[in-house]
Amino acid sequence: MKIRSLHCVALLLLLAASFSYAQRRPATATTTSGKFALDGGWTLQSSSKVEQSGEVLSQPAFQPKGWYSTTVPTTVVASLVKHKVLPDPNFGMNLRQFPGVSYPIGANFSNVPMPPDSPYLVSWWYRKAFLLPADYRGKSVWLNFKGINYRANIWLNGKQIANSDQVAGAWRTYEFNVTQDAKPGAENVVAVQVFAPTENDLAITFVDWNPAPPDKNMGLWREVFLSSSGPVHGAAQECQR
Repeated sequence: MKIRSLHCVALLLLLAASFSYAQRRPATATTTSGKFALDGGWTLQSSSKVEQSGEVLSQPAFQPKGWYSTTVPTTVVASLVKHKVLPDPNFGMNLRQFPGVSYPIGANFSNVPMPPDSPYLVSWWYRKAFLLPADYRGKSVWLNFKGINYRANIWLNGKQIANSDQVAGAWRTYEFNVTQDAKPGAENVVAVQVFAPTENDLAITFVDWNPAPPDKNMGLWREVFLSSSGPVHGAAQECQR
């Protein structure tokens, strides 16, 4: 019994020490498996309320006053619901009260043009400022988007790295070499101008039984992150026709 008691005490001390260490250990939520996640600290705003260009928006001097704070992944409407700009779409007939929801009940909104007064007929801006770790210096730096719905212009530190002709398709993934434009050890800013799919685009259309949000799920709907590599990098292959 005495030996068993000593074992129990030793186990409790070990658990207490482990818990104490876990509390003191620095947070590493933004860097996992070689990824520098760009998930929190984003801001969001309609282009109808933004006069500046992407070149200006993607620089630290710009202050996104009046923009909505958000996290990524998120669609535009989901972020507005979170901020209570729009009511809970899962309650009653709330969704039908959203601006831009005028399509017939039961219709597949994916195949219907947005109404001319829809706030999602125009593009929306996503913006994030972040400190890139200094240990990225001397490496090839890659900016990754795992899902953009539907088109986008992308800027980093005042330079456009992709346009809406290059970034189109809800199911595509993107990896951009930003080695020349990223600033390790300093503040960086990425700005993404997102456009909703049109009625002629192959977007997120398979849930035709589900009432669609008025933005047609526009936004950065999958993870965004930075990664690094050596001078030789094996990229994912894609087929084009």
